[in-house]
Amino acid sequence: RELGLKIMIDTEGPPEWVALLAGRYRDVLARVEIENEVLIPGIKPADPERWGALYRAAKDSAPNAQAFLTAVGNNGMFERLRRLGVPFDRVGLHAYKHGPQWKEAFASHMLGVADYASTLGKQVTLGEFNWKELTRLSPEARVPEVAAVYESVFGPRAIPEIVIFQLQESLSFNPAISGTYTRHYEPLTLDRRPKPEAAELLRLIRQYTAPDAAARVLRVAVPEATLVVGPATVVPFTVTNTSGRALTVALRVLAFEGVTSRLLTPSQVALRAGEAHRGRAELRLTSGAKPGTYHHFVRADVQGGAGATPASPAPSVGWGVASNPGAPTFDRAPVLADRVHYPQGEDVVTKLDWVRRPLAVVYGESASVLEVETAYQLMNTLQSATGRPVRLSSVADLPDSLRRGGTVLVLGTMGTSSLVRDGKAEASVPPKGHGVIALRVPPMRDGEEARPSGQWLMLYGADKEGAQAAAVDLILRYWKHAKDATTPLSGMERGSALGNRVKVTVPDPP
Repeated sequence: RELGLKIMIDTEGPPEWVALLAGRYRDVLARVEIENEVLIPGIKPADPERWGALYRAAKDSAPNAQAFLTAVGNNGMFERLRRLGVPFDRVGLHAYKHGPQWKEAFASHMLGVADYASTLGKQVTLGEFNWKELTRLSPEARVPEVAAVYESVFGPRAIPEIVIFQLQESLSFNPAISGTYTRHYEPLTLDRRPKPEAAELLRLIRQYTAPDAAARVLRVAVPEATLVVGPATVVPFTVTNTSGRALTVALRVLAFEGVTSRLLTPSQVALRAGEAHRGRAELRLTSGAKPGTYHHFVRADVQGGAGATPASPAPSVGWGVASNPGAPTFDRAPVLADRVHYPQGEDVVTKLDWVRRPLAVVYGESASVLEVETAYQLMNTLQSATGRPVRLSSVADLPDSLRRGGTVLVLGTMGTSSLVRDGKAEASVPPKGHGVIALRVPPMRDGEEARPSGQWLMLYGADKEGAQAAAVDLILRYWKHAKDATTPLSGMERGSALGNRVKVTVPDPP
């Protein structure tokens, strides 16, 4: 509400449930997707009556919202809905491809569904799409691939509404059950810090959005800031009028959860066509704020009068990232003491430089899916706990400057990672399913004149389950203290994530 955003609800349940949700959020509700992807497998005899009831429940509670069902381009399902008398306001589309060889197919997919929807006099909502299997690419390699995927979707200008599904990384997927390294296409990390490809996505949104859309008329740029405890932090921002006409702009600053903001420069400015206003905001951490990533916003609204358009009520919002760097807070004792060995003592984790050196998590050149997925969990939670960017890549994509001078968490086995072989902590191999956590100085390479100054924290085992156990024990020692942790559950660690029976939907906690 503060940022002027609208929401889409994707849910299932009885009509009373849909009515409750739609009624509760009717003032910000734009779309209701009935039973996610429900048209993909087909239509069963009892479905039409249920879908009709859910549609009416949504519309009665939120008359201004549009309700619809979703397929994957199998448009015959919508023809069947029409014959069965099931109402829908839009044609819903979800589209995924697996592998880079398919990304060019998105354009024809978009055109085909848009053409069909036009025959009905309806528009399309692309509620989910992505090219999977970007996961193993380095950050530098992902950016142009993400740009090509989105360009293939945006380029035909056939789809009027695209929802960035799965905006933020989460911890909801158990890597022992659903780890297929196809995900991680979200543009934001767990702490909502934008990934490198997020800047490319923002550029494309501005390129392809309507000419009079707020994000295109007013460009609001806010650089990243580093917060300090006690004194205020002054953050500059820039608002640029790209509309081609003079505008009067009202400015507000907003901040939530742990940081407050105050506008230091005028709250209303007149901007000629092409002119930029440089303002300043003051940020302060609230009492007791933990290390982590914080967020604040600069909202720009076009005022009525000269330059105002029918689209003017929509704000343009600049998103600011503000980090409060710090070392993670660790529990004194391991959580998986019988599964993980600390040859240098359990407090070795407090001897790393978490604040001054750049941080990285590295998995092996031939890492298993489980190791890659565990590395993602480690990177996301560590970034949240430190408030600092954490680079994630394979050993092959680790910059030499980081290898030599960074604080690097090395995850893997002797067989999957050359860095584990280089920096192995013990001569003896731990038992299967058991992990080791040890601190090492990066070894010198042939031809190097100076010894590396960085630190490697080795998280390894004889097998992938041992490497996972080491990483999980480390994560569980700091995660419940981190800023972005939700419910700090414990006692469930020996479920299917660590060697008990594994079923797709039924984990086996003790």
